[in-house]
Amino acid sequence: MNENSNKQERRGTQRIPAQDLPKTLRTLFLQFSEGEEYPVKTIDASSNGIALLVKLPVFSIKDFNITLKPKDDSFEIVDELVYIKPIDSQSSRVSIKFSHSNDLSKYNTLLTKNSF
Repeated sequence: MNENSNKQERRGTQRIPAQDLPKTLRTLFLQFSEGEEYPVKTIDASSNGIALLVKLPVFSIKDFNITLKPKDDSFEIVDELVYIKPIDSQSSRVSIKFSHSNDLSKYNTLLTKNSF
């Protein structure tokens, strides 16, 4: 079994690359609990979580409580960042593993729309 198969089994759901997602899920807005809001680009997404590219250096991310929403405000996810990795000196990759306290029905409808 290769490394990618092991990762897939641990995740339990398939990650959909950004280019295969509907436009609404490709660019989102990430708001920290203190009110700062940043546009983010989706790297990949699944029903259990999402990976995003944010134009913030990794050392400046100190607040892990976030709200994620699309431009049209059709849904809102309030959760925590579970992974932060520097991409370069000005950008970071952040990931959210969705908790059960979120209503993900609108997100999941968009996720399965036009993907694959």
